[in-house]
Amino acid sequence: MDFNQSLGACIADTFKLLDDNIAQNLSKHNIQISRTQYLVLKSIDKQSCCSQNDLATSFKRNKSSLKRVVDTLERKGYVKRTFSKTDKRKCEILITKSGKQVIEQVAPHLQKISALMESKLNEQEIKNTREVLQKIQETIQNS
Repeated sequence: MDFNQSLGACIADTFKLLDDNIAQNLSKHNIQISRTQYLVLKSIDKQSCCSQNDLATSFKRNKSSLKRVVDTLERKGYVKRTFSKTDKRKCEILITKSGKQVIEQVAPHLQKISALMESKLNEQEIKNTREVLQKIQETIQNS
């Protein structure tokens, strides 16, 4: 089967549409944060304090790629880096008040996009889609 006709291509196309929709929606409301930056920021907020290595591991990204995301968040004033009190070699990342505010600004927009995405699906279709996508993720992770 041609990859362009495969389930993988369909998932990739859907992801791209969703990513673009999120970016356009946030930009329209003058919220300057990417989906990836938002997810990293949410993760930092949940953990209250974490290292770049921890983030790279949890996001399955290389350290330099994640460093660029954190650098951007720091430039925007959403996070700050501090050195660990117990290990001066370890840099900890903390969310700022501004970072918490942007999370609050973004959340309703993502909820609206999620509702739109699921609007033509019934509960069973949503459940089945989640199960299928989880199976695909497990298969890829275990390959």
